[in-house]
Amino acid sequence: MNHHVTVDRARAPLVAEAELFRHRSKYASLRHAARCALENSKTFLRDANSIMILTDPSGLIIDTQGDDRVIDAGRAVHLEHGGRWSEADIGTNAIGAAIAESKPVQIRGTEHFCSEVQRWTCAAVPVHDPTDGELLGVVDISGPASTFNPQSLALAVAVGHHVESVLAQSVR
Repeated sequence: MNHHVTVDRARAPLVAEAELFRHRSKYASLRHAARCALENSKTFLRDANSIMILTDPSGLIIDTQGDDRVIDAGRAVHLEHGGRWSEADIGTNAIGAAIAESKPVQIRGTEHFCSEVQRWTCAAVPVHDPTDGELLGVVDISGPASTFNPQSLALAVAVGHHVESVLAQSVR
């Protein structure tokens, strides 16, 4: 699919603060279900030089947690609150691929389409509504390409399942 993204696109688009607020409000139940996992990730991802990201179903980043240095580094490519990470916005990346393929995906270094993003490794899993299967968002673990670890995908899947189970318990 041709999204008209060029390999030299330096960073993902970033939405205005008001739009970010609307998306964060609309997906408040997803954010609530993921809150514990995100908070816990701050401790264990600090040593792994990585961050955990939560997006809405369009790939818009609504929450991040983890290593503060990696959060700061992510701002260079808008891997931050308000960054749009669909494949249409920034080419091949784990968040966009997890949305497009509706399955867990790990994208490492040069597997990313845009050259600036090739400095990253990412593992993402879609999160679905336990009642109707609708895509609610994506859990992603990202870090510098040098931090690649196949276990990141397993961790993202485990966190995604946890978020779905919290959501399922909240509808009972």
